[in-house]
Amino acid sequence: MKSFIVGFLILSFVAAAFGMFEAVLSHNEIVIKNSPVFNADGLKVKRFNRTTFVLDGSVELNVESGIDDWDAQCLVYKKMGNEYKLLPYKLGPTNVCSMLKDEKMIYPDVVAHGENFPTLGTCDFKTGTLLVKDYLPDLSKVPPVFESGDYQLECNVLKGSEIIQGLKFFGQIYNIKDAGKPKMSGIPGKPKK
Repeated sequence: MKSFIVGFLILSFVAAAFGMFEAVLSHNEIVIKNSPVFNADGLKVKRFNRTTFVLDGSVELNVESGIDDWDAQCLVYKKMGNEYKLLPYKLGPTNVCSMLKDEKMIYPDVVAHGENFPTLGTCDFKTGTLLVKDYLPDLSKVPPVFESGDYQLECNVLKGSEIIQGLKFFGQIYNIKDAGKPKMSGIPGKPKK
């Protein structure tokens, strides 16, 4: 759950703001399938309407040992040629609880679109299922800094140096300052006419 939340912090930063960008999530990948501590197999990027993709699904969280010692780290990659290259935008590793207690931009929206989350300002996660319904980051809260292109966001939850779960999000960004380039259709790989 934590990497998902931290992921959207970075995703919102990567994606768009102030009407300067058009952004489309295309899909996500779960790094560790059937993780006994943090199972995110039920979390998917799905089509919401003709042009919008959202995050939807569930995460099974087993926190009997506590999450106070969990860290999160997110890395941003841009597709260059046939591969994704690491960009210098990085979050963490940082303690998950201290980050969530202070975060005001993305996490409140995630809680508003979810069920079974702890009260804002706390890190009182319990073992069980967290649900997220049709979540799309509010991209107007972050200043634009990225060029048009295909991006990958990789977020990992760490316990010590061990990765206990990781999520990868893929999407496209169109920056209006890149005038003359085709606008995206909302369907990855298909420009608007």
